[in-house]
Amino acid sequence: MKKNAKKKLFKSRHTGKVDRGSIFIVAIIATLAFVGYSFVGGVLPTELPGPNNNLVVVQPPTLGPAQKNLQLYTFLGATLTPLPTSSPQQPSLCNNKSVNTEPDILVGYSPAAGQSIDATGQIKVWVNDEGAPIIAPNEQINPGTGQITTPGDRTAKAPDGYLWEPALYIAPQTAESGGTPHFPDYIKGDYNSSGQGKGAGSKSAPIDPVPANSKPLKEHYTAEDIWNVSELNLPPGTYTAEFVIHDGDDDRGVGCVSITIGSGAPGASSPFTISPSQINFNGSPSQTITIKNNTSQSEGFSTGILWYGKASNWFTVTPAAQSVIPSGQSVTMTINLNTNFSALSPGTYTATLNIKDQSNNLLETIPVSATK
Repeated sequence: MKKNAKKKLFKSRHTGKVDRGSIFIVAIIATLAFVGYSFVGGVLPTELPGPNNNLVVVQPPTLGPAQKNLQLYTFLGATLTPLPTSSPQQPSLCNNKSVNTEPDILVGYSPAAGQSIDATGQIKVWVNDEGAPIIAPNEQINPGTGQITTPGDRTAKAPDGYLWEPALYIAPQTAESGGTPHFPDYIKGDYNSSGQGKGAGSKSAPIDPVPANSKPLKEHYTAEDIWNVSELNLPPGTYTAEFVIHDGDDDRGVGCVSITIGSGAPGASSPFTISPSQINFNGSPSQTITIKNNTSQSEGFSTGILWYGKASNWFTVTPAAQSVIPSGQSVTMTINLNTNFSALSPGTYTATLNIKDQSNNLLETIPVSATK
């Protein structure tokens, strides 16, 4: 009898009847839903397309305490934290202690690291040592201005295998890779031809003031080597400059500085129209470029070539310079592959031909490539 009574009682509780506990639970859930609905301002987002075909309708917030409004913002894409950028790697010679034996002789630079200079400016480095810094043999310098009037033997090398003459290299055409050296236009202060003894030397024009934040001039002899930016034939951009300079006895200083070269005179524009804008030697050993003078007066030009990689001097330009192009007239420049190209290994070779006008020192850059 007791067993049957338990069965009847179980049936009565689970056949369509709801007990008070269940009603209480449902009431609590409904209350929480109402509170949540009110908390977000009475408006819930919908997954149906809105007027702008957005999957979520963005409702403008209503005035009131911030905690009573759920504000949704539209993001057009994922936001990514940019990766940190690393500084360009310095040329290896700057860290080669067997060559860069006395880096502290390079006491100051203009422009300083990270600064910029326009295409009509000058790059300068100050050298301070216990002996007058050695330059190329037989070099002649104007003692009043410091301008080099007669270049010396700029192929002469010191015992360390690098040049006696102060040289500026532009990476990747560095000294250690056999790149093209750029020699100073002026040398001011103290200098010494190779073969003279330590402490011997000559005086040129007085040096310019050493820039602020430079190293102190602790030694007796100071030279200032100066390069005209316009002679480097570099288009505007940021470059790693490598200065390779011998001191007054048996050591050398190598300094690497990042330099930004700007455009020419403010507001100036190139007087030329140059076509084509690039040269590809697609199986042909010769190409031409037309340079037209668009100004109302005569204009001249000069050229320079920036070689990439270890290959250089594999084409020639004729004419490489011309002092006068009459107003509205054109000149045709011929570019020929030469015997140096014939000796190169198979591959693609690139360079930049820079064409500079005489009035504003502005550069027009022509990419050049050849494949063999």
